Amino acid sequence: MSLKKVLASAAVLAASAGSIVAVAPAAQATDYPGVWNCPESHVCIWEHSDFRGVKDTISGYYSYANVSAYMHDRGSSWMNANKYRGEWLGEWSGRRLVYGSYLPPQYRGTDLTHDNFNDRVDFVMWAE
Repeated sequence: MSLKKVLASAAVLAASAGSIVAVAPAAQATDYPGVWNCPESHVCIWEHSDFRGVKDTISGYYSYANVSAYMHDRGSSWMNANKYRGEWLGEWSGRRLVYGSYLPPQYRGTDLTHDNFNDRVDFVMWAE
């Protein structure tokens, strides 16, 4: 094979490889399963079951934290990304704290209806 043919073949191969890259679909970020997007030492709460919808990320370094105004009474699934600390989801009932759903370290709950706590979340608190 002549050098001219080798160079021509290489040019065709390079051009076709470039066109493949150009038409490849871009990777899309997804929030499902969103648990993999919950930062270590944080608690993440999703608006819908199975980690769908709006996500609220709360630092696990606080012993108590209110959920965002939007997520108040909307949480339906959650993840505890703390390695060593269990966490509670709770609600305010009158002036009392009511503990609703417990997750041990590094666990997730895909549907809070199983805990009878769907759409009742007001705060996240350390379990000690």
